[in-house]
Amino acid sequence: MVGVREEAGKGTLISMITPIDIALITVYVLIVLGIGFVSSRKQSPDDYMIHGRKLGTAQLVATISASWVGGGAIIAYGAYVFEYGIAAISVYVGFFCSMLVFARYAPRIRTRAAELGHLTIGDYITDSVGVRAGIVTALVSSVAYCLFLVNQFIAGSTVLSTLSGWTYETALVISVVVVLLYLLLGGMRSVVKTDIFQYLAMLILMVVIGGVMVQKTGIEKELLNPLSMEPGLAIAFILYGVMTPFASVEIWHRMYAAKDDTAVRRGLIGAGFFVMVFGCIIALLGMAARTAYPNVSPNEAIPYGMLHLLPAGLLGLGLVVLFAAIMSTIDTLVFYLASSIAKDYYGRKNPHISQKDLQRITRSSIVFVSILGALIAFFLRDILQVIMTVAGVISGMVPAIIGSFCTKLKENAVIASLISACLYVLLLIITDNIEPDYAVASLAVSAVVLVGWQKFGS
Repeated sequence: MVGVREEAGKGTLISMITPIDIALITVYVLIVLGIGFVSSRKQSPDDYMIHGRKLGTAQLVATISASWVGGGAIIAYGAYVFEYGIAAISVYVGFFCSMLVFARYAPRIRTRAAELGHLTIGDYITDSVGVRAGIVTALVSSVAYCLFLVNQFIAGSTVLSTLSGWTYETALVISVVVVLLYLLLGGMRSVVKTDIFQYLAMLILMVVIGGVMVQKTGIEKELLNPLSMEPGLAIAFILYGVMTPFASVEIWHRMYAAKDDTAVRRGLIGAGFFVMVFGCIIALLGMAARTAYPNVSPNEAIPYGMLHLLPAGLLGLGLVVLFAAIMSTIDTLVFYLASSIAKDYYGRKNPHISQKDLQRITRSSIVFVSILGALIAFFLRDILQVIMTVAGVISGMVPAIIGSFCTKLKENAVIASLISACLYVLLLIITDNIEPDYAVASLAVSAVVLVGWQKFGS
């Protein structure tokens, strides 16, 4: 153990993977591919696209939780916990509070979606505000979640290569191929069923892994101080947690697929609670890594801590957890972006397009989106900058979405608010100021423009 600690300051990541670890990953991959094959049998186009709109409460809790806690969340959130301690949990507390509020409006949105066949946020804005606003919303959300997908590929491939000894490129290819195979087979039914399996695996194994790491290192008292973060940054974290669910495509997609109002309401509240639980577990991993290896880069905190603190028998299980987290978010984003291409673009040009044609276009789009995301992830590997960009764009979407719950918005007001938020985020990137508190401020920019145009514009 002393030898490991001496190497921690150097930032050297040493692979200790064994044949048993490889076997565990192989078994996991075979299981999710088997789920994809089974899901493809006797399914209708509606099953493929939206799970037949039959998701129950337990399914909603599992699939939302699994898709929200991805590789990017584990690495980025672990880095923030490493730097700021338990105060970073505020983002997940905010998320839970947001889901309580969202659950109030979700039944009405779900009922309307079932009547009109909604699949995307763009569908909802088109129905609530207007066609042009729906197109702009679809475009903005597609760009944001394409970047989010890239972030998952970067984070996932980085973690897998760190812990397994594979190259970054090999880990990236494996991630893409596995997702492609079971998505092409089973569509959203594959997404939901693999999410349920991944959720259970992640919940059980992360509790075990977190417990082992904390027992081995303990936690510095300073890291447990809830006031350890600067006030401005703390507010930014809380706001991000509160606002993000309202513009999260994975939550909207699941909400549309719920079987009834009770399921969607309970599902959102339950998912909010369990995502907060996952956040607490990730916080334990980050603080254990900080306690043992304070000189390691925050971006490497989780993989480095797992690599050096877990015994050989648990390292393979840790790999399975991370791979499950990566896959559960990547498959959701790929499928949503592909269905958005089919519905928001092809479907808008052809209003009478059949579900079978939507299914065909979605399958082709899955291949395109997966390859595009992987190519960008091959060249762009700055995780935190991508996350902050996504946070800024998503935050800028929130005022229009929440406003539409309460009143009839002017179409030009919505379009102006979305464009102003995107321009603000672009300005942050150009001036190299893409930090958490500045990125989340796009919420205020968007809200001011929305309210001003709603009151004084045409």
